[in-house]
Amino acid sequence: MSTLCCDKNTPNTGVFPCAKAIKKTVSLFFQAKYANDGTRNTIDIDSLTVLGTVGINAMLSDPDPSKRLYPISSMQDVDITASEPQYRTFKNQTKELTQEAVYSFMGLIAGDGVNPAIVKYLKKTNCREYQFYLGTSDGSIVGEISGTKLNGIDWTGFYAMGGFANFEKQSDVTIRFDFSETFKYENLYQLTADVLDIDILTATGVRPVNISVVSSTATTMAVRVFHDYGDGLVNKNNVVGLVPANFRIKRLDTGVVLTPSLATEDVVNQKYDLTFTTVPLTTPFEVYMNLAPTFKYEGLASGLIGV
Repeated sequence: MSTLCCDKNTPNTGVFPCAKAIKKTVSLFFQAKYANDGTRNTIDIDSLTVLGTVGINAMLSDPDPSKRLYPISSMQDVDITASEPQYRTFKNQTKELTQEAVYSFMGLIAGDGVNPAIVKYLKKTNCREYQFYLGTSDGSIVGEISGTKLNGIDWTGFYAMGGFANFEKQSDVTIRFDFSETFKYENLYQLTADVLDIDILTATGVRPVNISVVSSTATTMAVRVFHDYGDGLVNKNNVVGLVPANFRIKRLDTGVVLTPSLATEDVVNQKYDLTFTTVPLTTPFEVYMNLAPTFKYEGLASGLIGV
């Protein structure tokens, strides 16, 4: 029988009585493996630990999308299976391990909140190298430990597919992928719920929104804010309940960023009327959402003031 490592010492197999078993997987957290600046994304336990808690909430709303955590919460029928390891058998009946077991993931996103648009966003994970963390039923987050860093697990063959409703079920989305061959089960490590600054069982990610500028003057701007979820040609599920702090207006000529003093919601016409300090007509601008841990909306539109 071949060995899996070159350490000839006898392994210690004692288990600490306080060690907590990793519970059932109920959610996923996606993250690009490498940020746009080339650094490896990871959960740095030392740098994020303040007063005994690990700061995950801010990572869910990181202003840099290439560093952000993307949660898929409340998954159903999650199943993680392992293939049989492969061996080469010699004539003397000794065996050589040629391929370790490969773990595969399958789970469903189901319920009233499922919309076909989610498949579009999930498929974007195939556009760059991504990693994932597991979320467990007791609120822990699981990855691979390396020193004081909790790294995400590499995957391969990611696929998201929508399913139609029938008499027995509602529409759903199936997620499938294999753990990378570099994955080592023995490196799994969990950050338990008591050390996290957020309940990962109810964690929500950044919501992409579309902003359209209806009109503008030197001191006002009317905008619509909606996202890809909804139904009908008119009702694109407008975002309601926004306040001035949700919005930012950036003058592209000077770089000055303005926060509206008012953001009056016009429910009938499905728009917000923003009021701000005077900006000269024809000034190029961007209006965008203030991405913060408590807001979690991201979107942008641009134009010329008064045009």
